[in-house]
Amino acid sequence: MKLNFKFTNLFGTAYKCGNLSYTNNGSCLLSSVGNQVTIFHLLRDEARTIAVNSHFNIEHIALSPILPILFTVDCNGGGSLVSMLTGNVITTYNFRHPVSAACFSPDGKYLAVSKNHCIMVFLAPEPSRSVNSLELYRFLYGFQDKIKNIDWSSDSKFIIAGSDDMTARVLAVKRTPKLIIYTLSGHKAPVYAAFVADESLDCVTVSVDGEVRLWECDTMPRDLHNTPSLETKKAFTYRNSLSQRINETITTVKFHRKLKMIVTAFESGIVMLHQLPEFILIDKAKLMADPVSAVAINPSGDWIAVGSEEHGQLAVWEWRSKSCHLRLSSHANEMTGVTFSPDGLLLATAGRDAKVKIWQVASGRALVTFSDHQAPVTQVAFPATKPKVVISSSLDGTVRAFDLTRYDLKNLSY
Repeated sequence: MKLNFKFTNLFGTAYKCGNLSYTNNGSCLLSSVGNQVTIFHLLRDEARTIAVNSHFNIEHIALSPILPILFTVDCNGGGSLVSMLTGNVITTYNFRHPVSAACFSPDGKYLAVSKNHCIMVFLAPEPSRSVNSLELYRFLYGFQDKIKNIDWSSDSKFIIAGSDDMTARVLAVKRTPKLIIYTLSGHKAPVYAAFVADESLDCVTVSVDGEVRLWECDTMPRDLHNTPSLETKKAFTYRNSLSQRINETITTVKFHRKLKMIVTAFESGIVMLHQLPEFILIDKAKLMADPVSAVAINPSGDWIAVGSEEHGQLAVWEWRSKSCHLRLSSHANEMTGVTFSPDGLLLATAGRDAKVKIWQVASGRALVTFSDHQAPVTQVAFPATKPKVVISSSLDGTVRAFDLTRYDLKNLSY
């Protein structure tokens, strides 16, 4: 008898909460599903789950650019450094407070984590073996309220962070006499996101009221022997633009520094792409029926991943071809039944959301969702003689049979 059971995959959910992240080659998407992380391979149509085994839901994930290492933080401030190859937890770190953002530097030498009013900078793991995998390098202070997000400059020497105190601040990781901290003020609402442009200290800040500001620095990072001066270049607002008027609250923002493209998501499920610095609308699409909770852009800028917490939906939008490369949805409520097909290739789940889902065991992909029941589904089963048929019972008083070859519905009894 084989007793060496090992966790391999998770079915029933595609996205729970927190941010989304792409791998360095852009072919894999990482999504937090409760206290674990699922990796979707977009080219091979496969999925596998890493068992982080955190005690709380994971809210932040960050991937090292030089090593196959993943850093996760749960909603209670528990951090875990996980190997992407083996899935084992390398080390843990207790921040003792909820974390608002976590991000590796582009060169992979540092890890920045923000909590409350400060930013903690760690020395990230390197290819050479080390005793301490997460060594605290320094604290960065200067904020008057909670930090919302952090972003690194392309040379990994500076950090910009937006805060609820309606400002964004540019901070030097190493002590630089000419630029220790610089405050960007002018927003009339909390700064939801702040980003640094490529190969410069030019910045983009976005506030929760929909205002986007572009900041130009007259000094290059390599020329910091001269005192830098940041000045406003131009300010745009969604509210004042007659052609792109959005009277909703921004839910999440991402910036692609190579393409100079900003992606903004709203409560209505709308996602907008703008080209900076001209702020030209590239595309606009309604990808979700619920508020968008997370957005991620792959390194090439072709795929935009969108997640929604309300019903656990996940989508990958290929905006150049205006098509969805991947669209997944989770059970909106708890599952009531699960069963394998006779050949072991398929897995059927039933839920209180009146849905029956069919999953492919090898890839972890949901093949089809049946929403014909009008009440919670109580049980699901495969006939022993017909592996291509799944039968479900519901509190609506019906027993339904679904043909998995043609995806047809047949009512057996009422």
